[in-house]
Amino acid sequence: MTIAKDIIRNDGSLSLNDFKPIAINYSKNNHRAGNTQVYHRVFENAINILGNKALMEINTLDIEEFKNIRSQSVKKTTVNIELRTLKAILNLAVKWNYIKTNPAKNVKQFKISEKELDFISENEMTTLLENIDDLKYRLLVKTAYYTGMRLNEILNLQWKDIGFTEMLIKVRNKEDFETKSGKNRTIPLSSKLSEGLILYKASLVRDEIYNDDNYVFSNRKRKRYDKHYISRTFKKFIRKAKLNDHYHFHSLRHTCFSTLAKKGIGIYDIKEIAGHSSIRTTEIYLHTCTESLRKAIEKL
Repeated sequence: MTIAKDIIRNDGSLSLNDFKPIAINYSKNNHRAGNTQVYHRVFENAINILGNKALMEINTLDIEEFKNIRSQSVKKTTVNIELRTLKAILNLAVKWNYIKTNPAKNVKQFKISEKELDFISENEMTTLLENIDDLKYRLLVKTAYYTGMRLNEILNLQWKDIGFTEMLIKVRNKEDFETKSGKNRTIPLSSKLSEGLILYKASLVRDEIYNDDNYVFSNRKRKRYDKHYISRTFKKFIRKAKLNDHYHFHSLRHTCFSTLAKKGIGIYDIKEIAGHSSIRTTEIYLHTCTESLRKAIEKL
């Protein structure tokens, strides 16, 4: 790694601000766009909190200060992400011989207590769907429930991604969309969902506005819906159905996988459907199976 001479100080050190474009350029070449955005944010926050310090002057107490101040304005889970990113940035500085050791090495992340996920019961799902008077939005909610797809994945779903013959949905990277894991995956298409999608597609064909390249769920201008609009609308229907106000659109994803777990679907199968990068993420849905476990124990 070569650095322009005019950004190296007289004592041979490099400041945070000087190191920023170098590390971000590395991230652009080696990471996904989302990671690079986090790099940008961490550099800005680090410089705001620590000042434009030389890399070799940053110590463990500085990292603890960063951790403390950030925790006063954002969630601890966000701070942990930023700490991991800052550690990765400083590891690059070690790798390229700008510092001898990583001052973030021994800084511990916040312990995050396991929180209860919001799962919508089958009866509540029936009530919710009965209260959604917008047919297209109801189909969108069913898509989330029957596939477990993330909202961004649903909004970027095109008709050509759905194989009605094979009964499969492809969740894939596109020019203007990247999956959370960066990997493509295939999800089985439920017959209950397929029926609704086929009827909706037929209506578009009849109105001569169908195209394989169109987004399945789009506005009147054939553009993707804004995810914030979808989330706000979901809350509106939750309140109309008089359900728990804690429910949000992502609860549909949790509900899909918890239901699969309760029905005895294997954790590795759920992991593939969910697109989780780690089995540990999928394991949270095993905690929802207490009734199934109780029945199993009763057989002893």
